[in-house]
Amino acid sequence: MHRILVVDDENSVCEYVKFLLNGLGYEAGYITKPQFLMPRLDYEDYDLILLDFHMGETKGLDLLKVLKNHSVFHKIPVIMLTGENSDSIFARCFEEGAVDYIHKPINKTIFKSRVKNALDLRDYIKLIAEKNEQMETELQLAKKAQKSICSAIPDLSYANIDLIYRPYHEVSGDYYFFSVDSKQDLHIFLGDATGHGVSAAFITMMAHIGLADTNENCLPDDIIKKMNYLMSGRIEIGKFMTAIDLSVSQNGILNFCNAAHPSLLVIPKNNEEIISFSERGLAIGIMAEEIIPYKLCSYQLEPFDKVILYTDGLLDWEDKSNNHFGEERLFSFLKQNRKLPIKELNIQLVKRVEDFSCGKPNDDLTLLGLEFIPKNFTKHNF
Repeated sequence: MHRILVVDDENSVCEYVKFLLNGLGYEAGYITKPQFLMPRLDYEDYDLILLDFHMGETKGLDLLKVLKNHSVFHKIPVIMLTGENSDSIFARCFEEGAVDYIHKPINKTIFKSRVKNALDLRDYIKLIAEKNEQMETELQLAKKAQKSICSAIPDLSYANIDLIYRPYHEVSGDYYFFSVDSKQDLHIFLGDATGHGVSAAFITMMAHIGLADTNENCLPDDIIKKMNYLMSGRIEIGKFMTAIDLSVSQNGILNFCNAAHPSLLVIPKNNEEIISFSERGLAIGIMAEEIIPYKLCSYQLEPFDKVILYTDGLLDWEDKSNNHFGEERLFSFLKQNRKLPIKELNIQLVKRVEDFSCGKPNDDLTLLGLEFIPKNFTKHNF
């Protein structure tokens, strides 16, 4: 039952308004001395206040200002009671934070309607606040869980690896995973779940569970197939994850499989054209059946070749005219800066994208670079 407090210096008005409110099914109380309003609110909760505009030496607007400036009581909706019939007075009431006014003498039909509307609005705002609080709690839990599944970059003698990870929201749809098997081969999974927030975090958690249960002898296409089987039918319709899984051996054999993810790029050391591997299957989780097969691709890395992986946020950030950064600008940058060390290349590329978008991202961004180091070289040789 809603509780309503009437504040008016005329006892007869308070009794009458209380009678009306009780008849409408509300619990009502009243005070005739305005100075007792704030102490009353300190120990009793109310869902609505009906406040008289004129109360002897106390002005209702002044009391309304006090309420709306209070750290707690500002949330209580207030309807002004007034015998005045002036648009300027009504406007002042709204400017100071009243949700409505009721003209005296009171029309019962209008009174009933305006009290109900104020309470409905109060209930709706409270519901939204509770849902927002629940969402915030879920986001913080998802953020904590997501942080716990992010793997560290392995330190390998044959690879320089650099990662830049920029979530758009507190919880990201981008997910990466590193592992090294017993043969010291490197395995990398990079995925991009649709959307943001808790639903995207759920998909990344499923990906992590699937990878944690993967045999180290599985090839990238087997891993993608397993992930697709795991997620199909288990995530919300319309949701999915694009992904790429790859392995790199100590002798430079690169194996990979792409599930609707942006193309894997190789920047050859010998100044040849940048290689873009565009063959890809369906995104993970759309359907269990492989209507477009997941294919295993291979490439022999030469000494100091660079491998570039990224999520589509790198291409989708926009400038002031809503132009995407896009593949053309990406390839142009990589061609001009291909000789930079992999860490510096990543830093400068993200800076270029940020400058292009004026520092206003519109999606998660993950950029992963790897430089293959041949045998008989150590990282401090160059």
